[in-house]
Amino acid sequence: MELIDRFSERRVLDEVLRDVRAGQSRVVVLHGEPGVGKSVLMDYVAERAEGCRLFRATGVESEMELPYAALHQLCVPVLNHLDRLPGPQRDALSVAFGIRSGPTPERFLTGLAVLTLFSEVAGDQPLVCLVDDLQWLDHASAQALSFVARRLGAEPVGMVLATRVVLADLSSLTGMQVKGLRAADAQALLKRLVAERWLTANAVVGFWPANATGDDIELYADEARGAPHARLHTLRQQMGGDGKRERANTALADFVAPKESGLADYVGAFAVTSGIGEADALARHIDKTDDYGRIMLKALADRLAEAFAERMHERVRRELWGYAPGERLSAEELIAESYQGIRPAPGYPAQPDHTEKGTIFKLLDAEAAAGIALTESFAMWPGAAVSGLYFSHPDSHYFGVGKVERDQVEDYAARKGWSVEEAERWLGPVLNYDPKLAQSVAA
Repeated sequence: MELIDRFSERRVLDEVLRDVRAGQSRVVVLHGEPGVGKSVLMDYVAERAEGCRLFRATGVESEMELPYAALHQLCVPVLNHLDRLPGPQRDALSVAFGIRSGPTPERFLTGLAVLTLFSEVAGDQPLVCLVDDLQWLDHASAQALSFVARRLGAEPVGMVLATRVVLADLSSLTGMQVKGLRAADAQALLKRLVAERWLTANAVVGFWPANATGDDIELYADEARGAPHARLHTLRQQMGGDGKRERANTALADFVAPKESGLADYVGAFAVTSGIGEADALARHIDKTDDYGRIMLKALADRLAEAFAERMHERVRRELWGYAPGERLSAEELIAESYQGIRPAPGYPAQPDHTEKGTIFKLLDAEAAAGIALTESFAMWPGAAVSGLYFSHPDSHYFGVGKVERDQVEDYAARKGWSVEEAERWLGPVLNYDPKLAQSVAA
């Protein structure tokens, strides 16, 4: 069914939560063009899922060739429940997630195992599963989730799936087209928030002499390049070779000249926000019952932050760092990222460890300089904020680390000065093994 405004969309999503709390299963597929607000609606569900267990996963384009990567991301919080499954189902899911070795499990058995796992979890507490960017799920995960979505019965399980294009396996399920915020409403609100100065945009950037040492990047206080001023830690892809990959297993440290090369290289960092004043604007200008207006203001603040990050990166390339002073790109070319260099962010595929934001914020003194703070879980506040690193290497590119094995986790923990258990806690979504099982084997 096609629904135009946010009131209709929120009404359906509210019904999903109501039915799940009442012990019924519900599945809704949100579909629409990129940037129309599907993720904001997923946040809407997450914020209102009180009393429910919440599972969440997001498809990553660079992980599309990794079987069960997305499904593992979704199920990580309950891997300790695998022993509740019947033996064949437990074994199938354990092999699929790389917890144990064995022949490739049958897709039917894997799907059945996920269905049973969700049912077991929902027996303790109603379960809500949110999966964003479904179009980028690996095929095995997409098949398993489609299997589950079509076979939910009396279990208190709700699934909200967001995708740009409806997959054939999901075409029979309840669909809801998400269109962009009404242009007239968005433009009117944008003009008002600019004219009345509801929001403030702040940015801070910095650049340091740098060189790579193994999979770490040393930053120096000056060109003498003596003792490191700070150290950035990176993770390396551990994908199995399939003969089709043109690039080696990559780490962000590969885009910085090795220390032993004698070459003088540099790395930049940034933090930007367009959300200063958002909470006050919501309180003063948007009625508490006006969910449409509140969603629209948050969406505009998020879009402005992303646009600000793009603009600052352009200034870095042409002026502040100046490694591409002659760059002249159209808006379309900027959107297509047809420029030299990248700005990866901690917590995203190229560096899934959110704690690396701590180093960036300390280097930039971001809270004092730009009014952006980090929470204990390394989320940024205000939420309409972006932070990350600048790399200028001509061959630098975005990639996904994917799943990592225990050997790299142990090495990463040593480099960070962590215990292995702490590293496993922060890297949980990308672990290619079950930490509890690994501990029991070691014992």
